[in-house]
Amino acid sequence: MTIKKFLFKLHLWIGLPGAIIFFFICFTGSLFVFSDEIMTAVNKPYSSIEKVGTEWISIEEMEENVQATFPENRITYITASKSKNSCIDFLIMGPEGLQDIFVNPYNGKIVGQSKIAQFFYIVAHLHSMLLWRGPGGWIIKIATLFFIITLISGLSIWWPKRKSKRAIKHAFTYQTKTAYKRKIFDWHRVWGFYALGILLFLSITGSILAFKPLYNAVSRTAGGKPDVNLMKAYPIEKTKKPIEIGSIIKHYLRQPNTKKVRVSLFLADKSAVYRLLTGTEIGIITNNGATHFIDQYSGKEIKNAGVTKDFEVQNKLMRLHTGKYWGWFGLFITFIGGLLGSFLSITGVLVWVQKSKNKSFHMTKKRR
Repeated sequence: MTIKKFLFKLHLWIGLPGAIIFFFICFTGSLFVFSDEIMTAVNKPYSSIEKVGTEWISIEEMEENVQATFPENRITYITASKSKNSCIDFLIMGPEGLQDIFVNPYNGKIVGQSKIAQFFYIVAHLHSMLLWRGPGGWIIKIATLFFIITLISGLSIWWPKRKSKRAIKHAFTYQTKTAYKRKIFDWHRVWGFYALGILLFLSITGSILAFKPLYNAVSRTAGGKPDVNLMKAYPIEKTKKPIEIGSIIKHYLRQPNTKKVRVSLFLADKSAVYRLLTGTEIGIITNNGATHFIDQYSGKEIKNAGVTKDFEVQNKLMRLHTGKYWGWFGLFITFIGGLLGSFLSITGVLVWVQKSKNKSFHMTKKRR
């Protein structure tokens, strides 16, 4: 058996049984790419106000109002903007999942609420773990590695045997005046080549984020300390009283290159450290600014270059994986790449079905 024939068999043996999960990973990834943009558009009617006051009431008052209105929920994030017309966004988690609650910062009244965050929370966890913590994550990890093998073996199959102009042109294009069966094969072959680079890039960045030892190695190489957990290093002290979180938010909003601030309260009852994001854009899982760790009793920033660098590495990898690193161009390419990955999963199965039918037909003909 030649190497090319072996790689063809490998492409078939891995690609065929993995087609469903490959399709699922690529499709959910494409759905998630424009999550921030869609959430911004959906939340626009509630995220701003027309009448602007002179001064915010305390964020603690707003927090109490939200908690009283939604007693079965807990506040996980607070996002504030430097814009005077913007509402304060309280992301809450409860029986109905995630909800964004928008509060007028001048009177504390709730302007509106949105459940779009829950939709993308489900999409993200379908993409990363099939909504099945533990086993689901490993299925995705292994499938991603198999997908990389499928892509590389597919390149070998695509590679033209002859180096003539006609053979090379044939490798990069498909014939329009051919039968439907041939078109499917050409679509799989040609679009597979054009999608190869972006799909390999997405698979590799996804694997780095998914496999902890691999991620730790990348983070350490960049100067990060992924093993240091500041949240555990600063436990809650019941004898001390936390300072007002509003003063921390206002302090960072006054920074010159900051338009938005987000504070994570997800572990506020277990750790004395607030994790705070600052930047001009803060998305559902990424930001284009910096990460800070704040002592909730003193309000002072905890300086740890290794931990900060680790979060920077994680954020950059997420921005690369989702295409946000390159702006709209990156988002569009990533979105198309995901759709092409789904498309190749379907056409690959169709090519196999057609070949199986042809093989069965010829074997029946021989018996006659």
